[in-house]
Amino acid sequence: NKERILKAVREKGQVTYKGRPIRITPDFSPETMKARRSWAELIQTLREHNCQPRLLYPAKLSI
Repeated sequence: NKERILKAVREKGQVTYKGRPIRITPDFSPETMKARRSWAELIQTLREHNCQPRLLYPAKLSI
């Protein structure tokens, strides 16, 4: 099941497939992705001012 796989990935750290590292991330709904994208301009401006913004799950900004 999806939750079990994501938990295993978090515990193991880096996962590889045929010797290459891969990234496994949870799926977000289209609405969540739209909300996360809406922060792009603000995040870029904050980075230009040496801030380290990050998006928390699912779409909350933390500075």
